[in-house]
Amino acid sequence: MARYIQLGISLFYITALIVFINAQQGVKNGHYHRNTTPYSVPTNETGYCGCVDGDCIAPRVCRCRPGYILNEARHRCEAVCEGGCLHGQCSRPGVCSCDPGYIISPRDRESCVPDCGPNNCNGGQCVSPGVCSCRPGYIRDSITNECTPECRNGCPINSRCTAPDRCVCNPGFEMDHYDNRCVISSGSYDGNNNNNNGGDHHQEQGHCDRQCINGVCMGYNICSCNDGYTPDPRDSTRTRCIASCPGGCINGICSAPNFCICHPGYTKDRGTKGSQRCVPRYNY
Repeated sequence: MARYIQLGISLFYITALIVFINAQQGVKNGHYHRNTTPYSVPTNETGYCGCVDGDCIAPRVCRCRPGYILNEARHRCEAVCEGGCLHGQCSRPGVCSCDPGYIISPRDRESCVPDCGPNNCNGGQCVSPGVCSCRPGYIRDSITNECTPECRNGCPINSRCTAPDRCVCNPGFEMDHYDNRCVISSGSYDGNNNNNNGGDHHQEQGHCDRQCINGVCMGYNICSCNDGYTPDPRDSTRTRCIASCPGGCINGICSAPNFCICHPGYTKDRGTKGSQRCVPRYNY
């Protein structure tokens, strides 16, 4: 009787050994078996195996479940993602867990792509986390990190750039093609519902969430600059107007309409009356 029991145990271990050898022959291309068909792998456990994402089919022998493959170096079953999960890790079959700065691709769940915010560059291409590459005719807004259309010659006051080199007047304004500027539309109303037929264009008649600096509110979040002022190109909110010096302020700053303050070491050119040109002080 004992002889038959010993023979049965021997046959069991021989069967397990054959399964193990067949599994090893299925391991290809380095550490990983490239298909997802279940197969057997050895474990480092003594006695009965503890299989993670696999099934114990014999003492110290595991079989990986569908969607998992053997990591031979670590002696464990690991999830398979056919896309490779570049910039991430395969957390479960067909699903990646992305590294910081990357998100799951909208096209599939097995690829991680750079994250450039909820608007995703607004039509540009996100080339790395937080970095947009804009199409020709568009530039990157340093504040919103979106690609916005570029109007190379700028847009008139009370208008906005809606497409490359295309300006559109703000609501409540219309284009005066003779002067190439946006003026209050005929039939617009002021804050007291009185018809404004082109009188004082600087009468405040809108609602702006932010205060208009050196200007007045002429519509919903639309500021019109006072005379001698122009929109600050660095202000993305378009609520701040800065002084304008048509001749420029070389070696100085424009502090008021057509009035420059010279940098230290410079003074106004005394040779020309009313000149705003700053020249080196040692010339006098």
